[in-house]
Amino acid sequence: MAVAQHPIGEDEIRSAMESVLASDAFNRSPQLSRLLKYLCNSFLDRATDRLTEHVIGAEVLGRNSEFDPAQDSAVRVEMHRLRRRLRDYYQSEGAADRVRIQVPAGRYTPVFSWAHDEEPEVFITEQVIEARPEPPRIVASAPAAPAALRWRMTWRWAACLALVVAALAYSLARRAPIPAPAGIAHAESAALTPVLPAASSSDVHRISCGRTRPWTDRLGQMWSADADFQGGQRYEIQPRSYIAGTLEPHLFESARTGTFSYRIPLPRRTYELRLYFIEPVFSPEADPGGEANRIFNIDVNGERVLDHFDIISDAGGPWIADVRVFKDIVPGSDGAVHLDVSSIFGTPLLNAIEFVPARPHILNPIRILPQDSFYTDSAGNLWTPDNYSISGRFATHVGKVPNTRDQDIFSHERYGHFRYAIPVARGSYSLYLYMSEKYFGPGNAGGGGLGTRIFDVYCNGATLLRNLDLLKQAAPNYGIVRAFRHLTPNAQGKLDISFVPVHDYASLYGIEVLDEDGPDVSSSARTVAPADGGL
Repeated sequence: MAVAQHPIGEDEIRSAMESVLASDAFNRSPQLSRLLKYLCNSFLDRATDRLTEHVIGAEVLGRNSEFDPAQDSAVRVEMHRLRRRLRDYYQSEGAADRVRIQVPAGRYTPVFSWAHDEEPEVFITEQVIEARPEPPRIVASAPAAPAALRWRMTWRWAACLALVVAALAYSLARRAPIPAPAGIAHAESAALTPVLPAASSSDVHRISCGRTRPWTDRLGQMWSADADFQGGQRYEIQPRSYIAGTLEPHLFESARTGTFSYRIPLPRRTYELRLYFIEPVFSPEADPGGEANRIFNIDVNGERVLDHFDIISDAGGPWIADVRVFKDIVPGSDGAVHLDVSSIFGTPLLNAIEFVPARPHILNPIRILPQDSFYTDSAGNLWTPDNYSISGRFATHVGKVPNTRDQDIFSHERYGHFRYAIPVARGSYSLYLYMSEKYFGPGNAGGGGLGTRIFDVYCNGATLLRNLDLLKQAAPNYGIVRAFRHLTPNAQGKLDISFVPVHDYASLYGIEVLDEDGPDVSSSARTVAPADGGL
């Protein structure tokens, strides 16, 4: 139950704002500081009517008068970063602040609350504005102590931390690595090789099928309007704030349907082709199961790449983002890539097309961190924001990991009962899982010891790790990397990696997939030392 406290006045709101702006987290980001100050001052000036996407884009982000929020998601991107940065601040530097600032999802008006209020209420003189807390789809908070108490760990985290830290100790004896399952061997260290340079934005070609204007996604990537097509029809899809398996639901708000083709001119080189799909119509509610209502073929340069393709069957359900990846795509003699879509039953549908420069016969490395920004590690490798994940939730951990050069690899966690459906082309792949126990164990917020967190990991149904107890592998807060070789995609072109709780929740900090036909070396070879030693 919330503790009754006096109303929050203007002075207390200004003080809360200044505390945030003076923090290290916001000192490093002048744009987020400017945005927060603008929102708070608009509230204090009783001018919340100016808190619209267009006005914020013009007055805070410096967009010109032609700024179109429907095509440029810059404001939504910055608001998402602001919400995350505020949550991180109140779990670290601002843990003792009496007044907290939130910006609920889907709104631009800030909400102010006492630190221990269970539900935010905002008071300013005689005006009262009530707001529900932001829905917890993406929550930057440490995973709480076992299940029954987890939902209560909101602003009380700091107080609970003092109670749960126990003077426990256990042997930090070195343990042997978990043996690889039958048929799957641990990756061996290899000589370091040059890192594949990241493609520049001018090298990547992206088409948002069905759109009439170009747009920029939340990561700053430009998608062109629909072009270079023949036949078919534009199709607009009802927007959704969340679509399983993707970080960018806006990508799936349009499509080209029917029988159609693309002739896409590109510089002559080797590309990796990614095709994006979603099933927005058929579902178990509209038709038993939903399958078999939309079946079609896709040919690329005259070669069949998808045969009797059914989106809902491939993705595993409606409203789940589905990506298929193909390597060794080269423009034909006319300087273009030809893509032909033909119906078998029902109406074909394609949401987006992406060409990324690649090396012949080698899929680009896939490196994913459960966060919302790009990261380049000390080995020069680029990690992309969380994508392809289904279920689970985020947490942020600020504690130091002694045996890594790259603290950011171990700063954000996905936990729960979740999976990653990672699209890959035909071939053989090495998988690296980056893990750490930064919540449970002596000296950590969750306390406990061996057996507190146990989970299994599977890939396409085969067991990778069974009854994994991270505290058996290393001391709390040490980075752990487990590697598996010779993994092949399933019939849906995915490495479907499932994290299944046995006791408490499964946990993951990073995931890396490398094509075994290429020379790429895991980032862990240079960024993470064995869990019993430091760097």
